[in-house]
Amino acid sequence: MLGKTLLVLGILILAWIGLTLALRSHPAGPTCKDAAAEFRQVAPRLVTHRETGGFASGFQRATCLAIAPGGTLVIGGDRALRVFDRAGIRQREIPLPQEPTCVATDKNGRLATGFASGFLLLSAADDAETTVSCPAPSLVTGIAFAEDLVLVADAGLKRIQAYDRRGKKTGEIAVAANGDDGVVIYRPHLDVAVGADELVRVTDPGRHRVKLYDVDGVRIAAWPSQPGMA
Repeated sequence: MLGKTLLVLGILILAWIGLTLALRSHPAGPTCKDAAAEFRQVAPRLVTHRETGGFASGFQRATCLAIAPGGTLVIGGDRALRVFDRAGIRQREIPLPQEPTCVATDKNGRLATGFASGFLLLSAADDAETTVSCPAPSLVTGIAFAEDLVLVADAGLKRIQAYDRRGKKTGEIAVAANGDDGVVIYRPHLDVAVGADELVRVTDPGRHRVKLYDVDGVRIAAWPSQPGMA
């Protein structure tokens, strides 16, 4: 019994000596703190916008923001949407049945707002026009208008759901099929946006990239093309 104990002790001592020598011959790499330091200073050529002011939304918990035609701001929080002018003066408030997770506006000023398990389309007069419930395990975290469609970022199902203005589902985008690798999500967040070119931008958070689609769901490009995993 004593012999086995001495043998185990000897192996542990040799392993400790080997580890010590290895650490001395290979200095430690940068720590997380060191790695973050390079991002605290941004090259001036990369700065495109600067903060010029601010105002309080009045919400206990503000959750989303959109810029409406004319530069007015739509801010969501608690159980309401509030519309502000550029000076931060509140123009109106729209009560909601739940806390919003996202908000979008089209070129005509019509609003769409998402909740955890669905979304709401509002008329130009801010009346609830269409309410859509999304089945579990859906989790709505982003929303955007595209032509005659409403695009809903569903982090629960890991895809973009496309609906017409009446709330009828018409298709899906960023699904892992037909040569597309879909999106990878580790935390409950997925976002969607539509540019002036009417192309759809979809975040792929697990791979640290943005993907580009047309409104029919055909993948056009991804940046970066060779993503790294989170």
